Amino acid sequence: MIRKRIIAGMAVGLLSGGLFVYTTHEKSEAQETYNAYVKETYNEQPDIELSRDWKMGGYVGKVTLTNEPFAGTYFLETYGDGSIHNNVLETYWKREAERTIHERLRVVRNLERGRDGPCGSTDRSVG
Repeated sequence: MIRKRIIAGMAVGLLSGGLFVYTTHEKSEAQETYNAYVKETYNEQPDIELSRDWKMGGYVGKVTLTNEPFAGTYFLETYGDGSIHNNVLETYWKREAERTIHERLRVVRNLERGRDGPCGSTDRSVG
């Protein structure tokens, strides 16, 4: 009876040890893949934080880019077909649209206040 418990304990230990080694190896492969992707695509060597993606069955990376115009924090995700997707361009275009809208609103407000010149002159008495 004790012998069976010892054998069962060894089997569970080997299984859990193998699983630990496998997940550690899988995580390091994901880290290397994401590092290479960011270096090739955005010419940066950032630190990437990985977390387990239980929905897709792999890892999701969180990366912070420092070079303009893409400076910011983004995610990286590997799909089932092996392709890597991120939200860099989506976030960039969203920020660009917000910046453009704010700039246009500022121009409209200045026009409504009577500052229709490029210098923002409000002097209407001349002329």
